[in-house]
Amino acid sequence: MRRINVRGIDEEDADFLETPRSAYLDLPEFADFVSIPDDGDFETVQLAMRQALVNAFPEFFVDASAA
Repeated sequence: MRRINVRGIDEEDADFLETPRSAYLDLPEFADFVSIPDDGDFETVQLAMRQALVNAFPEFFVDASAA
């Protein structure tokens, strides 16, 4: 809700937003989800996303120091 208000483009009701949030929390695999903080600058958030992908799928990323 905070992000929507800061963005100032949309107007969503908190109850409307709670429905998908509850659905995600109820997923059996939710405990394995990675939360990426969204309060940093673009580069910080993007780096956190990239690191989460490397951690989740290391077999797809080549370690340049090993070459």
